[in-house]
Amino acid sequence: VARHPKVARSTPTRRKEKKVQRGVSEDSGTRRCGAVSAIRVGCSMQYIARITIGGITVNSRCAKSWEDAEHLRRMLAKLRLQLQELQEDALDAGLCAAFGKSGEGASFLPPELHTLKDQEWSFRVLVDVRAWAGRLLTSKTLSSITEALSLRQRVITARRCGWDALRAIWAECMSHRATPSSIQGRLAVLDGSRSTAAEVRKRRAVALQDRQFRGLESRIVHLVPRLEKHLALDTAERRKAQMTRSDGEAENGQGRFLMA
Repeated sequence: VARHPKVARSTPTRRKEKKVQRGVSEDSGTRRCGAVSAIRVGCSMQYIARITIGGITVNSRCAKSWEDAEHLRRMLAKLRLQLQELQEDALDAGLCAAFGKSGEGASFLPPELHTLKDQEWSFRVLVDVRAWAGRLLTSKTLSSITEALSLRQRVITARRCGWDALRAIWAECMSHRATPSSIQGRLAVLDGSRSTAAEVRKRRAVALQDRQFRGLESRIVHLVPRLEKHLALDTAERRKAQMTRSDGEAENGQGRFLMA
């Protein structure tokens, strides 16, 4: 009987190879930090490394190969691990040291991160309105880390002042491509998200209250038979004690009568 020829096992895809290489070459601290995004430019694909550090999203320039973008992502991940334990002022100084053109203060960074300032980076500031509207917004693209840090500080101040201040700062710092009509449209969508989020919070609060009430009711239902049993036993013991006292009093009265 003729046998079918052996078929060679298919080689792993390019994506799988990248995952294997990344898993082998990286430690667990940097493996999942940041991302590499693919975009189509003309007839070719280009790649961007991205990571968020201290409320600022850092984006690389377009790289022609995935490997180049992945190398940048690993460097960004190492930087975030280096800075994540620092307080706000020290974090800002570290970001300036890493991405500032002057390179001042970069001495405390590992040598392999000194080349970050030689690359081209863009920055976006996160405007966190999840507490009000359930959304995380981003600012327009900024070309320098000093601009990004200044805007982030304004966002932090606005957040302390409340919804109206946050809404105003986002209207000011949203994408340059926005026209006056589109700005109003975006703000209307944001206001709608706020109303929706408020309604969701209200429904969740009512649902939580209902669950708590049902739980209390269930505990009472289970507690009533135990209370009834306890009361019945207590009543029986009292009756028994009363009968015992009555019998004792009767015996004492009969004894006194016989002695008389």
